[in-house]
Amino acid sequence: QSALVRGFFQRFHQLSGSGKEVSFYPGSPMYFTHGQTAGERCLLMETHPDTSIRLHNRLPSKASWDVIEQDGYATTLSRLPAPEKRALLLMDPPFEKPNEFRALTRFTSHALKRQANATVIVWYPIKDIASSMALEETARVEATESLIVHLDIGQGRGLRRCGVVVTNPPFTLFENLAQSRADFAHLGRGKGCLSLSLYAKTDDDRMSLLLKA
Repeated sequence: QSALVRGFFQRFHQLSGSGKEVSFYPGSPMYFTHGQTAGERCLLMETHPDTSIRLHNRLPSKASWDVIEQDGYATTLSRLPAPEKRALLLMDPPFEKPNEFRALTRFTSHALKRQANATVIVWYPIKDIASSMALEETARVEATESLIVHLDIGQGRGLRRCGVVVTNPPFTLFENLAQSRADFAHLGRGKGCLSLSLYAKTDDDRMSLLLKA
């Protein structure tokens, strides 16, 4: 098991409070608000009042966070550039609206125009290839570096393929993910496949494929 996957499961069990039984699944707000360092702030956008209440009840009281019951796209853009001069934006929408990909693509473009060094992480299902490609192309064009990750777990029911785009990724992320590909291969009855592509802009503002795995 790779160090990346092992570290994830260690933190998962710490946050879920589980021994053999998992009492609840700790989502991204739990990961972001536990282990914060001095000067970090976490802003959570949640439009559903019931979920907002549960977040207030679950998240650590000593951490620096706030739950904002407003549209995540518009509210996040209104707060860029961040006063700390660095920002990590996680976009994980439910994809309940037909125009979600268009909104994500537009958001990614505007966010990087407002704060060029922002690390934008976008998760998305891969069903409509054209929509996925438009989002990925926006990340490649707008960001200095962009990492595109695809996970395919083969044939079957339900969601079988998904992707993650990371703009301006940490320099160790590609290597750590590449080392964990064997762990993902166990998914989908041993048919899991994790593919990685790292792009960077050249001096003449063209896009170049740096690494692929």
